[in-house]
Amino acid sequence: MKILFVGYKYLHHSKYGGYDWISKYPESDYFDIRTVPFLGPRWLEKRGGRFVPAIATALSIVLSRKYDVVHFFYADRCLPNPHFIRRKTKVIATTHLRSSDYSKKYISKLKRCDAVIALSSEEERKLQGFGIHAVFLPHGFSIPQFTYKKPKDLSGKKVNIFFSGSNYRDEQTFFYIAAQMHSRRPDIMFHAVGQCLVWKKRMSSMENITVYSFLSDDDYYSLLSECDYNFLPLTFATANNALLEAQALGITSILPKISGIEDYASEKCNLFYESAEVLCSLFANLKKNTSNNELIGFARQFEWKNIYEKLRLLYEDAK
Repeated sequence: MKILFVGYKYLHHSKYGGYDWISKYPESDYFDIRTVPFLGPRWLEKRGGRFVPAIATALSIVLSRKYDVVHFFYADRCLPNPHFIRRKTKVIATTHLRSSDYSKKYISKLKRCDAVIALSSEEERKLQGFGIHAVFLPHGFSIPQFTYKKPKDLSGKKVNIFFSGSNYRDEQTFFYIAAQMHSRRPDIMFHAVGQCLVWKKRMSSMENITVYSFLSDDDYYSLLSECDYNFLPLTFATANNALLEAQALGITSILPKISGIEDYASEKCNLFYESAEVLCSLFANLKKNTSNNELIGFARQFEWKNIYEKLRLLYEDAK
């Protein structure tokens, strides 16, 4: 079976993070739409990957004719109308964003696909409600290999909290907790990585938040591995790289009790909250913590080699 992957890598993702790892599926080909001659390097990477990939999408339609299966793994950004792909080629799409925000035009495209991969069980149900052939298949993440570098701005005497990203992050909850802990738990220090400039400016005025600029993979994973907890206040979730990374390194996460998170998070080894009051109480009672081997073992189910096997069955079923 000849398989073509169509997509790209988000530039803000670490080497081991990101859904583009799906393109390493054995004996397959990959069309990276960021490599379109003249346009790719200059336009597709502009502003961290925000682009209109019309030309790349057209090229992917031509290329797909040589394959039994073509998988658009960032379908939210680069899915053509499957009507233009030859009938013998099966079209698979992976969606990442909140389906309640999808346009009628995009939903119509997804209905024409032979299968649509949802990254949470809740999104699987919602997409099926639109009449889409949706299947929940987890996001993968392999344990990162990195050179440890001792973090310069991390004190072993503090309870260190890792906080990364901004997509679907609950801004109000984060700043509420940071403000509360400033007076109630001055021994708690937040380490913020990968936020937008507006958030960074606000964070820089708070004494209990250390704001980081760009970190290499080695620095990023070293910092995460040395923190006591990973804090992920989210308003919505399917797969989340920050959660997968933390679990792979054995770092306990503090998480909202929402669907999407429950598909990926160890209930035994992580901490959960359902309200601001519960979260505040949880933070007020935090103690120093160490890497958890049981959590690392739990995370192995999401290694890409295991996801590839699930993909194989999906592709064969779509034949």
